Amino acid sequence: MADRSALAAVKAISFDCYGTLIDWSRGLQLALETRAGLAAPEAARLVRRRGEVEWRLLGELEEFVPYRRLLERSIVIAAEEEGLQLPPDAAGAVAASIGDWPPFPDAPPALRRLAGRWPLALVSNVDPEDLDATVARLGVPFARRVTAADVRTYKPDPDHILALLHEMALDEFELLHVSAYADYDLATAQDLGVPAVYVDRYGRPLPEDVEVLFTVRDMEELARALTGPAPRQPRRGGPGFRPRAGERRKP
Repeated sequence: MADRSALAAVKAISFDCYGTLIDWSRGLQLALETRAGLAAPEAARLVRRRGEVEWRLLGELEEFVPYRRLLERSIVIAAEEEGLQLPPDAAGAVAASIGDWPPFPDAPPALRRLAGRWPLALVSNVDPEDLDATVARLGVPFARRVTAADVRTYKPDPDHILALLHEMALDEFELLHVSAYADYDLATAQDLGVPAVYVDRYGRPLPEDVEVLFTVRDMEELARALTGPAPRQPRRGGPGFRPRAGERRKP
């Protein structure tokens, strides 16, 4: 664990979006079931395979292509590798569902608390119009957003964070980057000298050569760590009262 005193210098917080704030695997699986007609077990298999395929495709890119095309291509290849038949145009319909993917329940309230203290920013590989739809779902203002289309390259290349530092006029130590992914985000932040926090949503240990300020289980724990305990909620009760219930690769 790195020195948490680095937090004193932080002037803004940036986030990976899909997998950290947005439950992309759930959203993609639901789209595969409803838009491609796959049964749940088949959709789950394709989700797992597709992430591996996307990572390969990113390494093979010779020129920039919009993310929807990359997602569509990865779905087609993953289906072929899993021996699954997709209806014509199903991959494109699934790729168009990004803006419908749901936030993790802990993300919006935690972001609202953090937005009261720091400017927030997003760095993402998805296309700008899909990120716009996602931001509307999160319901929280972001001071800056950097997409792959803006920098013409994909994470884990450092250009997203470099562009963000430039646009927000920040030194590296003044930005805190938050992500659930060592490979797409945290290793890059470390290379750039940007302090980072790991959101361990999936129970994966960090690689030994990746250092972060600290690790949290979810966004609620991050908000507590950075701003203190959440205000106590008023008691609710009465007749009929029921309390509310509290993979690898990604987009």
